[in-house]
Amino acid sequence: MGYFNDMNPRRVRKAWEGCGGSVVHVRRTGEQRWFHPAFDGSIRTNSRRHDIPMAVLSRLNKLLG
Repeated sequence: MGYFNDMNPRRVRKAWEGCGGSVVHVRRTGEQRWFHPAFDGSIRTNSRRHDIPMAVLSRLNKLLG
């Protein structure tokens, strides 16, 4: 595929879940945890800010590339 650089949270989340990952909302903290079986650990993001950190985009590009 190509390089994914979209900052739209909805499109990034759909692409992440389409690649086999999952996004879990952490209760009462305003956080999201991005999991994928191909990577150790997870990425923690702030869901209240409605932005996508570069860590999520770089891992998504590794999956697509």
